[in-house]
Amino acid sequence: MASGAAFGVALATRLGLAVAFLGIATDSLAALAGALAAVSVVWLLTRVRPATSSMVLLLAGVAMSFFFSSLILLLQYTASLGDSYQIVRWLMGGLAGVGAREVFHLLPFVTIGIAVSPGDPGSLICCRSAPTSPPAAASTSATSAR
Repeated sequence: MASGAAFGVALATRLGLAVAFLGIATDSLAALAGALAAVSVVWLLTRVRPATSSMVLLLAGVAMSFFFSSLILLLQYTASLGDSYQIVRWLMGGLAGVGAREVFHLLPFVTIGIAVSPGDPGSLICCRSAPTSPPAAASTSATSAR
C-alpha cells in the first residue's frame, strides 16, 4: 500500500498536477489514490479466487510493492531534474513545507481511523500464529551425540 501511495505522488509530480480538494493538497490526494489502487488489486485477487490463503495475499502485496517501486523508478528516469528532485525528496520524507495547518487537515482522518479501528492492535495482524518452541527431543539428541 505504501508503494502504491508513493507511486501516486510520483505520478502527480511527474504530470505536474496541482489540484486541491477541500484544502487537501495534491500530494495527499495522489497518495490516497495510489494506495487505493494497490489495495484494490489485491482485493480483486480475493474476489477472483475466494479460496486464496492469507500467505498468497501477503505475497501478492509484496509483488505489488515491487511493481509500484519499478514504476516509480521509470517515472524518475523520464522526469526532468526538478521533478526527479521533488519525487526523491517526497520519497525520503521531506517535511520542509509541513506546518500546523497540514496537521489539522489530517486530524479528521486520524480521528476516524482511531474510532473505527479495533481495540486490540494484534487483531489487525492477518497471519499471526502461536509462538513455537523447539522440541525437547531435538535438544536432548544434540547433547547425546557429543
